Amino acid sequence: MKSNLRLFVAVCGTGSLSRAADACNVSQPAVTQALGKRERLAGRSLFLRQPRGMFMTVARHGAVADSGDCMPGRS
Repeated sequence: MKSNLRLFVAVCGTGSLSRAADACNVSQPAVTQALGKRERLAGRSLFLRQPRGMFMTVARHGAVADSGDCMPGRS
């Protein structure tokens, strides 16, 4: 679960699955799977997926309450 959170925070910080994967030295499918698990736990989508990146939804605030703000200035 801790690794899951680390990958989730990396997606928050980079706005991209592939950049998060690079930053964490894991494959992009591993990041996709971890994010999917967090979204299933939350019961909703935590990101808006756009061609130019991933943007956090309001729901993500509760998902990272214990990890602190993962990307100041971006909402």
